[in-house]
Amino acid sequence: MSFAPFTAMDCIDESMSFHLDEAYAAAVALNNIGVSLVQRHSFRPAIAAFNDALAIMRDISRYAVEESGKSLHPRALGSISTTGEKLRRARQDLASSIGSSVGKPGGEIDFCLLTENEAATVVVEALKSQSVFTKNTCFLIRIESYDADELVELDLESSVILQNYGNVYKCLALLSEPNKARQHSENAFKLFNLAFSLLRGQCEDDMDEDVPSKYLPISILILRSLVAFAAILELNEQAKAFDSHMSEFRDLFLEVEGFLAESKCITAAAA
Repeated sequence: MSFAPFTAMDCIDESMSFHLDEAYAAAVALNNIGVSLVQRHSFRPAIAAFNDALAIMRDISRYAVEESGKSLHPRALGSISTTGEKLRRARQDLASSIGSSVGKPGGEIDFCLLTENEAATVVVEALKSQSVFTKNTCFLIRIESYDADELVELDLESSVILQNYGNVYKCLALLSEPNKARQHSENAFKLFNLAFSLLRGQCEDDMDEDVPSKYLPISILILRSLVAFAAILELNEQAKAFDSHMSEFRDLFLEVEGFLAESKCITAAAA
């Protein structure tokens, strides 16, 4: 499987426009529908939803925003011009999955549903109690708040979608026979790797600046999956490298969380 890179290109015509916030909202909605579909074991429709969400995010990133900061040319936007159709299909898939999900086995998969803002709390608890980090745990992240004007968040939201997408293939690998599980594992590894590549630079910048980052907890969850799948695929050197990154990010994250907790205590005492 191949995935198009997230790159920037120039907008070529100002005669027509498409509202960026609508496109962003559609990608977020598709991600959240995809999460619900995964929970119901409707994996193929979930793949379609995440694919569509990523296509929209990719096209948003490809074209420069006009001076208004809100409008994009529709003729050059590819998948963005069909967001309504994509959402209708995903919602239909979700509605039909309610009945079809009944009776499907779920004993081998432990879903942990969270939002972006809850990732830090989940990671802190997981690091205290390794029981949360089992090999069968799939962390599914809903996007509850976003700002279409903040294009700096595009990498974060895209990484969340890729992380969820990777967990579809993790589920398929867990539920498949060994001869099919490897291909699903390879697909999961590729998606988690792409997700991490979008966040790695931001995390390293934050490490240099010594500032708190909401990128860190999500990166730790992704790295956990990368370490596991690199080991499954016998990519030993990559497993070591990802494990080293995870330790580095974990230490920084715990340092930041400890600092924030101490600051809250001082503020409360002063009050």
